[in-house]
Amino acid sequence: MVSASGWRLSVAAGLELHVEDVRPDGDRPPGVEDGPVVLVHGIAGSTTDWAAVAPELAASRRVIAYDHRGHGASGRAPGGRTDYTFDLLLADLTAVIATLEPARIHLVGHSLGGVIALRYTLEHPDRVRSLVLVDTAATPATATGPVAKRVVAAVLGGVAAIASRTGANSANSRGGAVALAALGRELAGYPSLVPRLGEITAPTTVIVGEHDSMLRASAQTLAHGIEAAHLAVIADAGHCPHISRPLAWLAAVDHHFARAEAAVAGGALAG
Repeated sequence: MVSASGWRLSVAAGLELHVEDVRPDGDRPPGVEDGPVVLVHGIAGSTTDWAAVAPELAASRRVIAYDHRGHGASGRAPGGRTDYTFDLLLADLTAVIATLEPARIHLVGHSLGGVIALRYTLEHPDRVRSLVLVDTAATPATATGPVAKRVVAAVLGGVAAIASRTGANSANSRGGAVALAALGRELAGYPSLVPRLGEITAPTTVIVGEHDSMLRASAQTLAHGIEAAHLAVIADAGHCPHISRPLAWLAAVDHHFARAEAAVAGGALAG
């Protein structure tokens, strides 16, 4: 059994993030590695993206998930597009993790969230016990070919439809549309992180859906660039394997935790 609670975290004047905290009931099971799991969702997502896997993860570890600014139950930034950048998303993640001092964390990032998780790991290697990158890339979409360009165009083109579905006259939905448009453009043009992948020393697993054709090659790049990283391809899954194939995704993450614990204990990482 697990227990869950939610709270608000102020990250800027007039802007609060929605944070969810799920943890085991009672004492932590013996032999389980210390350190909470922090889940970072992708563009147009929310904490609900993790609904099929968070309770299972929290059976043995504390799990923290939050909504990016402009997403889910988090606030909409008052400054418009200039308040939706990868630098600010990184600052938000840093603020969330700061509430967990002094624990070192297991960091899990999906899609856009994977880019932010990568950046956090590079800037704060001492805080990351292990890293899981899910259907993400170390290069912008414009660098991964025409399929990626079409996907980004679809995200941007769908902003108006999303706003219309949720109520075109709602200030909240308009703010969400601004977030998607601004972050979609960030996805298409952030600086490549490939030259820095060799700096990552935390035990890392790269997960990708078998049918995520846009990001299969990017997953290989991540796995080859990060020392001793393990690549897990989830069969019959697309861009969101934690949603479409949660049991297979959880098995890959359980294997990751076993590798991470072996590394902490001084054992060699299995390939």
